[in-house]
Amino acid sequence: MKRMYTLWALALLMVGTAFLTGCEVDNGYDADDFYYDRYGWWNDSYRNPSSELLAMAQTLRGHWEGRLEARGRDADGNYGQKSYFTDMEFDQYNSNAIYGRGVQADYLSSTDRNPFTRRFSWHIDSWTKAIHLDYDNGYSMTIAWTDLDLTDNSFSGTMRGENETDRFSFRRYTLAKKGWIDLEEETDSLPTK
Repeated sequence: MKRMYTLWALALLMVGTAFLTGCEVDNGYDADDFYYDRYGWWNDSYRNPSSELLAMAQTLRGHWEGRLEARGRDADGNYGQKSYFTDMEFDQYNSNAIYGRGVQADYLSSTDRNPFTRRFSWHIDSWTKAIHLDYDNGYSMTIAWTDLDLTDNSFSGTMRGENETDRFSFRRYTLAKKGWIDLEEETDSLPTK
């Protein structure tokens, strides 16, 4: 009899399990879920960006130079301000991308031969139109849409990061990649080569 109760208990357990599971696969999609709609729209905007975001990225692409005023707090907690002549390059991943890579070089003066150079990844937020710069050293800055003035020939605004706010005013000087020219070849004589 004890064996019969054990078999009945196992049979009841198997039937109960069958009633508690369904045949329908739940993918977590809820048509009224705003988060799902937002995620799907965000994800699609990087594959198929709007014409407005694409025009913004294509305008941003290229080389910009100008003044950058950095204000912030250093590692010791002291507030300070520095002014730089800055050269920034924004390179699109491809012609239909609203993201890419870039380089920023900050010069203390026009004769500075040793700039502070940083590489970064950038993208345009498809919801807020803010430009996010994620530097390779882990630091990030954001240029909010409301703090941005971007035209074909001028780029100005405010970049904000942790303990730092940078005001900048740049002008475009080329769309092309820089071509490094070795000017020493022009002045070298044949015997010194």
